[in-house]
Amino acid sequence: MRGLPHDRTRESRKTWTARGMTLVEVMVALSILSVAAVIVLQALATIYRALDVAEDRSAVCGFAGSKMAELILRPLEKNELSFSDGGSFSAGPQRFEWEGQGRPLAFNPALGSVELKIRWHKGRGSYESDFSTLVSLPLEKKEPKMGETP
Repeated sequence: MRGLPHDRTRESRKTWTARGMTLVEVMVALSILSVAAVIVLQALATIYRALDVAEDRSAVCGFAGSKMAELILRPLEKNELSFSDGGSFSAGPQRFEWEGQGRPLAFNPALGSVELKIRWHKGRGSYESDFSTLVSLPLEKKEPKMGETP
């Protein structure tokens, strides 16, 4: 004799839980797994966007290095600090616009500021990088006159 029917129900529950998981346990496990998956996917999307922006900034810095060298030489070649120039360039599918200008400093006309701005649009965002440096015009050498010591 096994006992009362009440005991049979308890015994059958024990064997059921020993054989597998209940529906509630499965739903809780799936909920935890889905929350973890959403967190991981959001982190991957953020990393991808950061990598994309870093790639653009790398292209901008490479272009800025060569363009700044060109802009710095311009006042030295023409002996004039005031200029303005602009244009665009592409790096892969991305298009960039640049604007460069030079101007003399108010406190010393032999010194000038050379500035470069690069702008680009990506998705819904717009980005800008600024670069600047100082340039000095070469001092004119005075030739000593006859009889003067240099």
